[in-house]
Amino acid sequence: MNRHWQKIQAIAQLKLHMIIHNLSISFIPAFSMLMVYLLRLIIHDQSTAADAASAMGGAYLLSFGLLFNTVMGGIMMCSGPLAEEKEKHTLRVLMTASVSGLDFFIGSALPVLIIIEVVNVLMIPIAGVAWSVIPWGSFLLISTICALISMLLGYMTGILSKNQTQAGIVSMPLLLIFTMLPFFRVLNHTLEMLANLTYSGILTRLVDQTLDQGYHWDFQDIAVLLIWLVIGVGLFLYAYRRNGLDSD
Repeated sequence: MNRHWQKIQAIAQLKLHMIIHNLSISFIPAFSMLMVYLLRLIIHDQSTAADAASAMGGAYLLSFGLLFNTVMGGIMMCSGPLAEEKEKHTLRVLMTASVSGLDFFIGSALPVLIIIEVVNVLMIPIAGVAWSVIPWGSFLLISTICALISMLLGYMTGILSKNQTQAGIVSMPLLLIFTMLPFFRVLNHTLEMLANLTYSGILTRLVDQTLDQGYHWDFQDIAVLLIWLVIGVGLFLYAYRRNGLDSD
């Protein structure tokens, strides 16, 4: 067990180094916080009623930041480094160094999950939402599940891609669906219904209900999260069994 943990720690440190030094990936958490802060300034400057802006803008900004960080960050911070390692053939070195697939994926997932969750928590005051209104148990659980689903989709993309460019192209439809659909849910009822069937849509429902009358779990939220988690695991296992970590 101790040897496995040492391998996981080493891989986690390597992944964190890769994320930090890859500007196309590391900008996502910082950019999401910056965009939320700038949009908050714009909303407050253009609003004639500060209280209304705080109520409406807080939900809008927090949803925007969480979607950007959790969906885009989770997918790209997993697919990019994995595709980079395949492109540079460093995965072969790891696989010949008695590193198991489980050790590799746990070590790869830890820094990504920690980054996503820390940024999601920091997003709350940046969006102008009070700490006291957040149902922390539900918030952390839902955001963690959504992050894991995004990460599984990212790993699937990375496994199926031969390089970083291909990973970016393959992941683009996933990014558009799971960020844009919940983001535009306010336009009409059909988009809202479709958004509520996605895992990222449950994240925005959490924010909307929290800042409205308070969030309460219901069967639909639980079912949608579990279904997407199963789908994510299934797609990841399919890609892994078909291609392995290094298909070249």
